[in-house]
Amino acid sequence: MAKRSGNKEFAGMPLTMGYYDRRDLPFYYSLADAFTVADQNFCSSLTGTTPNRLHLWTGTIRGGASARARVRNEDTDYGVEASWTTFPERLEDAGVSWRVYQNEISIYQGFQGEEDAWLSNFTDNPLEWFTQYQVRFSPAYMDHLPEIVAALKKVIAKLEAKLAATPSDDVIRHRVAERQAVLKIVEKDMTVVTPENRDRLDQRTKNIHGRAFTRNSGDPDFHSLESLDYTDGDRKREMKAPKGDVLWQFRKDVASGDLPTVSWLVAPENFSDHPGAPWYGAWYVSEVMDILTKNPEVWKKTIFVLCYDENDGYFDHVPPFVAPDPARPETGRVSEDIDAASEYHSREQDLKHASEKAARGGPIGLGYRVPLVVASPWSRGGYVNSQVFDHTSIIMMIEKLVRHRKGREVRETNISGWRRAICGDLSSMFRPYNGEKIVLPESLGFEETLKGINKAQYLGLPMGYKQLSEGEIAAARHEGHKWKGLPGQERGRAGPVLCPICLGPGLG
Repeated sequence: MAKRSGNKEFAGMPLTMGYYDRRDLPFYYSLADAFTVADQNFCSSLTGTTPNRLHLWTGTIRGGASARARVRNEDTDYGVEASWTTFPERLEDAGVSWRVYQNEISIYQGFQGEEDAWLSNFTDNPLEWFTQYQVRFSPAYMDHLPEIVAALKKVIAKLEAKLAATPSDDVIRHRVAERQAVLKIVEKDMTVVTPENRDRLDQRTKNIHGRAFTRNSGDPDFHSLESLDYTDGDRKREMKAPKGDVLWQFRKDVASGDLPTVSWLVAPENFSDHPGAPWYGAWYVSEVMDILTKNPEVWKKTIFVLCYDENDGYFDHVPPFVAPDPARPETGRVSEDIDAASEYHSREQDLKHASEKAARGGPIGLGYRVPLVVASPWSRGGYVNSQVFDHTSIIMMIEKLVRHRKGREVRETNISGWRRAICGDLSSMFRPYNGEKIVLPESLGFEETLKGINKAQYLGLPMGYKQLSEGEIAAARHEGHKWKGLPGQERGRAGPVLCPICLGPGLG
């Protein structure tokens, strides 16, 4: 089915679904050639970014089987925080070192224009919304409270002036009320979120706060952009890019031997491979691989997992496994010892938090497939693994490795029995390593990569379309995927088919 583009220049073009090939993403293809990919890895939830990241960090999207299921991005945010136990807390309580690395967290830090997309974490660290982590005591927020108050008052004054001119405008009236509510919270924080109160936090809270919100504050340029100039034919081009090192603290900890047992790396928006910012992420992953493989003693003890939270604007033809409706036996059965109710969100439950029009019910997951690559000495060789996985599989893998290597029992009880029965723990991704040579992907240069991607926006519009004849259309309908007119998929190598998180040297 043809899908019209929102770009006016493309209005008359017969565009359908596109795809990337080796020419578009050479680094990712080489990463897959070198290591192991999972072609049946599903996101955890039939929803958006935040619910899927909640599964990755906590194993669930609800604080109990009967609690509210946080099915929408806006269900968990500043002002609608969560408080159930997270997996990093399980590690903390078991004495297993961990850390979340990002250039900067998302709570207010004064970024403007392009700065947020290049330097912040794209609200992709959901631990910011768990009350036990006390994100407001981060310098990124606490040190900026006076300017936040001043900025809010300025915005409210402008909106109130507009409302005075158009008193019947309910949209502006709603915006004024929203900003006033935020101002009330921030003014209260001025008296509560202080260095003195931060010092009064118990030691466990200080520990998880510091590890969850690691920033590159040791780099003097971590809040700065610079201009990159280049020549495109006879034209001079300019783009913005980070002046500092968005992997500064991670790089430092690897080099000094301080990399924790378990690390999460959260990229800025422009390095996230989001459909709105594709390709830059290849440099980010390339640089992480360079950092980890620079020291052979680190690399030989490390597992690097590249994962994506949800499919977003990308199409998939494989229907996901989903939990049955506990109120409708005809939708499926499970073993007697498995309670699938926690994996189902009814419309009646949703009506407590959504309007009659917006409310819906259905299985929480699994969602559609997303990429998963495991890079390590034990997953080398360009294999494809076809066991079913989801985000909680990564937690289950860490559970198993910590138990095996550390002799410590860490179990994420938030993961349902249904999900553990459906999804593997990634152990089938690994094979013994006997010192075989690993051909690593060729690393990418920072400026060269960014300039090349920026240049792509100035290329000509797609051309060379072919009008299909009636006979070709009939043949396509009759022959389906065997029709010779379809674009060809790159062929893999013959061989066996085996049924960003970094596990560092502490597991070696």
